[in-house]
Amino acid sequence: MANKGTSGFRDFLSNVSVRFFDEWKIKSAVFGLIFIFGLLSYTTFLPREGFPPIQFPLTLVNGVYFVDDAEAVDRDVVQPALAAIEDVEGITETFSNTGPNNFTFFAFFDEDVDAEAANTEVQSRLADANVPDGVEFDAISLNPAAYLNEYDLLLSVGYVPNQTGSEVNVDIEEIQDKAAIVAEEFKQDERIANAEVVELVQQAPDPATGEIVSRQTGFNFFGTSPSPGSSDVIFYKAVTVGINKTDSIDILELNDVVKELSERLERDDRLRTDSLNTGYYFDISIGADFGSSIATQINSLQSNLFSGILAVSLISWLLITWRASLITAVFMLGVMLVTMIVLLAVGYTLNTITLFALVLSLGLFVDDATIVIEAIVAARAKGRKPREAIKEAVSKVAPASFAGSLTTILVFLPLTFISGILGEFIRLMPVTVIISLTVSLLLSLTLIPLLSRFGLKNMQTKPNAKTRMFDSIAQAFAGLPLLLKTRPRIGKHVAVGMVLLSFVFVMGTGYFAQKVEFNIFPASDDSDQLNINYEFAQGTSLQQAELIAERANTVITEEVGENMVRALYGGFSPSNERGADIVVELVPFTDREVTSFELIEVLEESLQQEIGQAAEVTISQIDNGPPVEDLPFKVQIIGEDPANTVPLAQDIQDFLTDRTIERANGTTSTITETDLSGVRGVARTNGDRYVEVSAGFEDSDVSALVTAAQTAVEEEFTDSRLAEYGDQITLGFDFGQESDSAESFAALGVVFPVAILAILVLLAIQFRSILQPLLIILAIPFSIFGVFLGLYVTDNSLSFFSAIGMIGLIGIAVNNTILLTDYANQEKQAGKGRVEAISSALQQRFRPLLATTITTIVALLPLALNDPFWEPLAYTIIFGLASSTILVILSFPYYYIMSETASAFAKRGYNRLRKK
Repeated sequence: MANKGTSGFRDFLSNVSVRFFDEWKIKSAVFGLIFIFGLLSYTTFLPREGFPPIQFPLTLVNGVYFVDDAEAVDRDVVQPALAAIEDVEGITETFSNTGPNNFTFFAFFDEDVDAEAANTEVQSRLADANVPDGVEFDAISLNPAAYLNEYDLLLSVGYVPNQTGSEVNVDIEEIQDKAAIVAEEFKQDERIANAEVVELVQQAPDPATGEIVSRQTGFNFFGTSPSPGSSDVIFYKAVTVGINKTDSIDILELNDVVKELSERLERDDRLRTDSLNTGYYFDISIGADFGSSIATQINSLQSNLFSGILAVSLISWLLITWRASLITAVFMLGVMLVTMIVLLAVGYTLNTITLFALVLSLGLFVDDATIVIEAIVAARAKGRKPREAIKEAVSKVAPASFAGSLTTILVFLPLTFISGILGEFIRLMPVTVIISLTVSLLLSLTLIPLLSRFGLKNMQTKPNAKTRMFDSIAQAFAGLPLLLKTRPRIGKHVAVGMVLLSFVFVMGTGYFAQKVEFNIFPASDDSDQLNINYEFAQGTSLQQAELIAERANTVITEEVGENMVRALYGGFSPSNERGADIVVELVPFTDREVTSFELIEVLEESLQQEIGQAAEVTISQIDNGPPVEDLPFKVQIIGEDPANTVPLAQDIQDFLTDRTIERANGTTSTITETDLSGVRGVARTNGDRYVEVSAGFEDSDVSALVTAAQTAVEEEFTDSRLAEYGDQITLGFDFGQESDSAESFAALGVVFPVAILAILVLLAIQFRSILQPLLIILAIPFSIFGVFLGLYVTDNSLSFFSAIGMIGLIGIAVNNTILLTDYANQEKQAGKGRVEAISSALQQRFRPLLATTITTIVALLPLALNDPFWEPLAYTIIFGLASSTILVILSFPYYYIMSETASAFAKRGYNRLRKK
């Protein structure tokens, strides 16, 4: 990096830093005001929410048509409705599912279509659809961050028995009338945007007479525990009221508002009962809300954030000085506060994604602080005065620090261009990381020099015992390359050994990579919520389904009671004669002795014994990421005549049942469960009728297994085999969420090489060399061994989030080799040979390199240990950085020597050719 441009850049940056050191009074006042506003942004101005809302280009349509005939509902309602919307602009595909008296269909749109505008157009077309009189369509945009696709919170309204097991003699229609009073009262509050009853009794025309009749179309139970850890769980019939907040409050404040209004309403004479005479009392409870889980997530991430800052400060004290640790702590808090201001300015919220990005950034922007502070401390140790120390330090490290920060920013930048729903979901993370890194770079050149005026002014310049110890360790490692000069024979053996060590690490990558499962979105190790789903046997009436659910409630109480907070039917879909879903909120996993998986195992066995003949039971944990399906493999048998498609579907199901399939790497797994759906009703995809076979596996590497299962089905059921079942039968392989996840993961395969290319271009410009950028990115293969080793020993899969961790790791690891190479280049410019230059660079950079690595690991360790959702990403960076650091210290100096030797040889050859 020896050129006038670089020298001028160094002077510019050092002059900026010195100016903040000199003009400390006015600059301190400015920073004080900024930090106060940042603190207000964090505590007051930034709204809080869980995962940010996502615009899904998807419309969900529901409705009822009481004819007790799925074929008639499909013929008279669904097909005309699909025909009415088929030419809506931007529509890409449709899916429909029809029952004897109801229907549901989905309309998907291009990613760039506005979801609300598309939904409005669909509603307009459906209003003119050629369907029987009285049929109404309920069309809504899908919102996964809302209950029943539209509500921020669900209230559960009902009459609770005074004793467990006692009967409540109240008709469900009466409860619904009381719920309507509750909804109307809630609407009167200015903080509530909407409150409406989720009706279990609906008014609809009788197809035979045309008269409007009341008919119960669903049922609902709410289970509550008087206190966490109590086994006295009570389930009672309830009606749900959906609540939406206004923009004047955030999702956490909504919880408090609802509790306040509920307590007031429970004293309303229109709702109160004489509990002594009736045996029950009226209750309004929060049935499901995002507030409690969001509060847990935010508190956990905030705890990790401040634990990381504290840990980083402690490491700075151990490896540098106590004054340095104070400066580091103030710097990191400053970066956080300024980042809050920027997030507020761009319209972001304080949510799970932005908070996690800040936790991740701890391990990234601590680099900037450590590099600059350590350089200042080193200059002071040489006897430089504070102002001279700052100028010398910034001039020495700032260009390389600038390149390192810019490299990391370039690594994360391509993540902002990942398309699809998942791309929109995670986009806040790279944007927040980029913002915090930019702020960090600026503050490292301004705030740290300002703080150094106070923190390092009276610093002891003579090395203490701790400094001498680290200097001795650094000298020992730096002395290894010098053996090539002082003891050439031993030095050559050491050089070969260190290069071979790097080859062992790289080859070991392949060994552990084969042992790590591939699963784009694996389930977390634990969760605080379960989803229980019942699919009732064909012919089950609504009353029978309700009785089956009551029996199941008893099992849930017995098996989960003391670990349960509450349980709500119909949180995500209505409960009726076809099926029911229950969201069970558990005691936080930090306060439980059993995991969610252990509870699932016990529940599945008990429910199977109790209601297994009457309903198919599926239980899964609810994670922060996409839902994990029990039967992720799906093959659609497409054809209009069920007489042809159903036999084929049954044969495919028989073929898959208990089958052993082979993965791409040669290992095998067994299919443990299969299911055939679409037979009871009518299912369509893009207007074409289909039945579907689903399958689940004994192993958890779903992404690899669904591909292997598809290959097995395609090889067995060829086109000629399909023709035996009838004309115009085709197979489709839409794995639902797994297919969407695969597309997003494939996008990372494009992002990764783009990130590498961006780094190479930047480094080529910065170092004015082609060879040295290639040398610098050796940090990447150096780190991959640790990535796969870490995933293997922590029992994590290669997943979407571990891949994001690898991308973030690139920026951190490469930063180390950038600084080491830059220091060596500076030593060469000072007249040293290549061996002496890299040895000197390693000795000077050893302590900051070690400090950066340890502080990054310590900053991410609380996240890895305390949050199962983010664990794979954190461990990816921790183990990858440890692996890279080891090889950068031991092996990288020899690669530098070899590259400089090759470069010198090439220059001599070029000069000889020129002379000729």
